[in-house]
Amino acid sequence: MEGCIGAGPKACSKCNEGWRWFEAHGCQDVNECIDIPRVCRPNQFCVNNDGSYTCLECDRSCDGCEGDGPDMCKQCANGYALKEGKCQDESSEQRDKYVNITRFLTYFGLCVATCVIFQSSTHIAYIVGAAVAIYIAASEYWLSSNPQAANKPQLDTKQLEEMIMKSL
Repeated sequence: MEGCIGAGPKACSKCNEGWRWFEAHGCQDVNECIDIPRVCRPNQFCVNNDGSYTCLECDRSCDGCEGDGPDMCKQCANGYALKEGKCQDESSEQRDKYVNITRFLTYFGLCVATCVIFQSSTHIAYIVGAAVAIYIAASEYWLSSNPQAANKPQLDTKQLEEMIMKSL
């Protein structure tokens, strides 16, 4: 602040750029985001700072926004649709289908490989097959569990070991 005669915003004779004089409060920050229409480019949003402002890019799912994130879009960008109050990637559902198909084909391949590799020894094939089945069951249980839960499956290795030993 220029020309101050003491401490605090009331002791200034003139305010710096980005600040405005108010008789009761002295120099106060100007909210350029409210006072200046369209202060940022079309796919940006404004954040007020002390004495200035910053323009930040909208989320890639937005075509214009009010703030940060896919829930702050004015409208969704191409390839995104409004679901549950957020602009979400339309292709993610299609991708999920391919992921599921690929996962099940991998499981099938594990089972076929087990049968082919151990066709001469049914006892070993039984043990390895049981381990593969437990792996598949544990994987599916973990994938179907609540996505808000911890990223690591809560699996007791002692119980898993006992299950394998019982299957022998």
